Amino acid sequence: MDWQNVFNVIFALIAIYAACLSTFNYLRDKAAIKVKVHLGLIVGQGIPEHRLFFKAINVGRRPVIISGPPSLILDNEYHIAIFSSKIPAPKLEEGEVYEEWIELGELREALVKSGGIPKAVRFRDTVGREHIYRFKRNEWSKFAVHIDSKEKAP
Repeated sequence: MDWQNVFNVIFALIAIYAACLSTFNYLRDKAAIKVKVHLGLIVGQGIPEHRLFFKAINVGRRPVIISGPPSLILDNEYHIAIFSSKIPAPKLEEGEVYEEWIELGELREALVKSGGIPKAVRFRDTVGREHIYRFKRNEWSKFAVHIDSKEKAP
């Protein structure tokens, strides 16, 4: 066996290993935001208020700065922005959460005016990336039951 061929094979295997490791580190270390939506209740300020919460969780390893409020994207291409007093949004380090909410009555009013049904929630970051949570089939209906109700959600 020729030693030159052995060295070539060994160096080729090392190069392939290094390329794989580099790709793994790139994918692991990039910024990644997970978006969640849930129904909740705020208490302690008089009458309990039901709200719809929107969360952006930095599940990546790089810090991310959210560039503004989340928005509901409707099936008729309208967007409902969820504004609060947290503007500008914070810088999210690894594992940190940014959360906004809207009262169900306000959301009901906005949905009636827009005439649409939410299909997704979107957060944007300062780099211009959009982080979107698309509602699964019939998932919005579990929120709509509480939003469409004129009474307080249970």
